[in-house]
Amino acid sequence: MMLRWRVRDRRRGVPLPEVKIFIDGGARGNPGPSGYGVYVVASDGTHLGSYFGYLGVQTNNVAEYHALLAALEHAGHSGWQRLWIGSDSELLVKQFRGEYRVKNEGLKRLYDRCRELARHFEEVSVGYLPRKRNAEADALANRAMNLCSSELPPGASDTGDVLAALEGS
Repeated sequence: MMLRWRVRDRRRGVPLPEVKIFIDGGARGNPGPSGYGVYVVASDGTHLGSYFGYLGVQTNNVAEYHALLAALEHAGHSGWQRLWIGSDSELLVKQFRGEYRVKNEGLKRLYDRCRELARHFEEVSVGYLPRKRNAEADALANRAMNLCSSELPPGASDTGDVLAALEGS
């Protein structure tokens, strides 16, 4: 269900999200060691948090979807209802918007889970942004791959567990 936002940008009359979430996923080798990063700011620009997750050997596209999944799960746990999510993955953005079909069965499961989570919010907007405007999330994804570890927000599940559950279904 899509509801109108109550807060509006006075300059353009455009509704503002409660939070802006910048996401990135990456893999070294494709497939290869992979990870994702999530950087969250309030609509006024205040930094609300950042985290990253290591996924083991996965493809870049799987890592991008894990970033989106982690962002949606964290937003749900935080009680935010109006989200703008930015990604430098044109494929993920266009698939999530319905402009491209999701053909890969592994990605389809992650896509379906993301769409299901998105239904629980008043508004979710996923937009493309150039890599240079996504530097914080990119650095976090690289940190996950460099350290081969995760640093998740309190109460968050490791999306690797989500992938294992999806593969088992």
